[in-house]
Amino acid sequence: MTNDVACSLSRFLIDSVTRTVGRLAPIAPSSARCQPMIDELEDRWVPTFNISAEQQLAIELVNYARIDPVGFANLYGIDLNEGLAAGTISADSKQPLAYNASLTTAAVGHGDAMIAQDFFAHDNPTTGSSPSSRATAAGYDWTLIGENLAVGTSNFSTVYTLFEGLFVDAGIEGRGHRTNMLNEGYREIGTATPVGPLTYQSGTFESLFLVQEFGTRSSNPFLTGVAYDDVDASGSYGVGEGLQGVFITAISSGGQVFSTSTGTSGGYSLELPAGTYTVTIAGAGINTVQEVTIGDLNLKRDFTPQNSVPAPPPAPNPVTTATGIPSIYRDGTAVLDINGNHVYDASVDLTVGFGQPGDNFIVGDWNGNGIDKIGIQRGNLFALDLDGDLAFTSGVDVAFTFGVAGDKAFAGDFNGDGVDELAIFREGNIIIDTNNNFAFDAGIDQTFAYGVAAATPVAGDFDGNGIDQIATMFNGAWAIDVDEDFVFTSGVDVTAAYGTVGDLPIVGDWSTTGFDRIGIFRNGSMDLDIDGNLVYSAEADLGFGFGNIGDLPLVGEFFYYFEQQSTSALSAQQVLSSTASRAAGDAVVGPLESGVGESVSVVGLGGDVIEDREEEQEESSSEATSVDVAEQTAAPTDGSTDEEASWIEVLDAFFGDEFASI
Repeated sequence: MTNDVACSLSRFLIDSVTRTVGRLAPIAPSSARCQPMIDELEDRWVPTFNISAEQQLAIELVNYARIDPVGFANLYGIDLNEGLAAGTISADSKQPLAYNASLTTAAVGHGDAMIAQDFFAHDNPTTGSSPSSRATAAGYDWTLIGENLAVGTSNFSTVYTLFEGLFVDAGIEGRGHRTNMLNEGYREIGTATPVGPLTYQSGTFESLFLVQEFGTRSSNPFLTGVAYDDVDASGSYGVGEGLQGVFITAISSGGQVFSTSTGTSGGYSLELPAGTYTVTIAGAGINTVQEVTIGDLNLKRDFTPQNSVPAPPPAPNPVTTATGIPSIYRDGTAVLDINGNHVYDASVDLTVGFGQPGDNFIVGDWNGNGIDKIGIQRGNLFALDLDGDLAFTSGVDVAFTFGVAGDKAFAGDFNGDGVDELAIFREGNIIIDTNNNFAFDAGIDQTFAYGVAAATPVAGDFDGNGIDQIATMFNGAWAIDVDEDFVFTSGVDVTAAYGTVGDLPIVGDWSTTGFDRIGIFRNGSMDLDIDGNLVYSAEADLGFGFGNIGDLPLVGEFFYYFEQQSTSALSAQQVLSSTASRAAGDAVVGPLESGVGESVSVVGLGGDVIEDREEEQEESSSEATSVDVAEQTAAPTDGSTDEEASWIEVLDAFFGDEFASI
């Protein structure tokens, strides 16, 4: 090989290693629960993962190839076992790989180290760390581990061209990258796609790195995939197409609830034991429900608005007479406790996508028909569902600006006319849209000071007279404007100590007396002042778990009503403060997203797969690609030409023991 390749040519280096080792069988998880009344939605919530669009693309390409290995070989004009003995790689689909945070941590750390220390190898020459030691240090208790490295000059390399070069693997003994990519023993993956300088023999060039960590550990299989807006109609994920905040809930035949939401680039992974599930996906224009059966292997399900199949209407449910039912809002999705039993019931309760992560949720009867409707606040932009169909309909519903970013929105019927007015709280000052025209009118709308600057506002009919009163709460200290004059009057208005630091206030008619009571939301649990004495009593009041840390509470009277479609609405008088724990979003750039009434479902994975490996060994099987690490854009990268791919020169680095250069 020559060492004076022109700098203008695309170039990359590849390197790989695979290790296996025996591991003990895992300890079965305890079935005990810390708090019997905690809803399963809470203790089975899987955190969202946030990676770059390029990292997500690297995962998707590997999984596309694993699902259709023959198709990818045909795409690149080779036989699947080109350069290998016949049958080395089977034509069968391999299980898709699920994102793993520990493997990603190991990959990111090694990628950054290679740039900082100017080397390209599996073993760090300064620290001596190896792929297996880095995975272990990151907390991955592996039974099978593999690493692939790739680097290419960033002026011509893209994810697509470098991935093709690695799949074809021309000139690599044993086609190690291709065989590693299609290794049936892997279950999880982590990627890194840093950009930085690397010194080759011909000079130092800005380069794209890809680190891919493959692994298997003792775990259940995963439902995994990506939600994306297929704007180019390619049928596959592209950079810039990922949809964040799509809410995914899998409910087993036994009623267990497992949930997560998609990350910044649209990816998700949800570990599930074997069984049959109803999986619902809601948000960002996606609305579908599917029954899935989980077996032994991971299952990949991708979701797009273009292919969303609306969920069929459920069978009618009896109307509940309970009022003021607490529910939650999480990352653009409301989970409504329709039957008011304070437990998530898949067949009865409703998951509604409306807005996106970072939005605040508000509830009010915006048109006076006696039924509450939903709305969101994003910065100073509001979107209200006037017709109550749980979807934002242009020309029917309204979107407008009111106040400034950072205001806390709430609503209430402050004049007794049956229509809730929007209000905002700004550092101890309140503005009420008195004439309900969704605009500030000086001299008409009411403005006044109430509460301390850091308080959170709510509204409720505490005396049962049909007019809502304002209340504020800060760290458990309440101030309620009983006489409805928008001024706190000592000796007339009411103070209470209910809650503690960080709690969020909620208000509702918990006992169907016609009088609203106070309550608090704390990290996925609710405490309701059932007896209305403004003092917490373990005997008289009600505490239960519903939701998760970081959720926002909402309150309403939830009823199903059935017309052409099955939807659900919240109903009168109760108002929530969903803005308390989350600062208002940034100013909106571009159109408001909404995805309301969207319940979407997914198909599932397989059961537990545990592979015990007997000896530690190394192999030069690999897969390596290089990723386009430019800023995310609205349009996906379309790859590069065949001519660019032909410029690629591959140097085998033999487990990283030798530094290869161009």
